[in-house]
Amino acid sequence: KSKKYGYDNVTVKAIESGIVIGVKQDPRYGYTIIIDHGQGYKSIYCNLSTLDMVFEGKTVEKGIRLFWVSLA
Repeated sequence: KSKKYGYDNVTVKAIESGIVIGVKQDPRYGYTIIIDHGQGYKSIYCNLSTLDMVFEGKTVEKGIRLFWVSLA
């Protein structure tokens, strides 16, 4: 019998302000969002439960809730 490790419905916040430049479903990483923070810095969020909170071109502020993630 296997055990379930992880957390369900974890809130993920933007690590820094930026612009969403990618919203996609990746075969390896599931739902994925890429944020461009400028000066060559980007953050990638993977294994997301939903993509309905952000869209390409959206400006996000540091600390704002982006989406839920399922880690289970």
